[in-house]
Amino acid sequence: MIHCPSTSSHGGGLPGDCACRCGAQLWVAYQLLEAVAQAHGAGVCHGDITCENVLVTSWNWVFLSDFASYKPTTLPADNPVRPKPTSSP
Repeated sequence: MIHCPSTSSHGGGLPGDCACRCGAQLWVAYQLLEAVAQAHGAGVCHGDITCENVLVTSWNWVFLSDFASYKPTTLPADNPVRPKPTSSP
């Protein structure tokens, strides 16, 4: 759920300001969900949707970026990040 704070917390904004912001937020959310649905429909998974990968223009058009097919979905059994167990003498 997208929450819009009341206009009184902004120091007396216009009553329609919150509705305008909420409408823009819903439009951005809709476009993001539509982009993911289109990608999945084409058999492409994004793999890492973060704020840095969502680009929004000044006209509130959304672009989903950083598609890469090499992002792993699981770590290999010989994960180099995991420390190797040490043997006790």
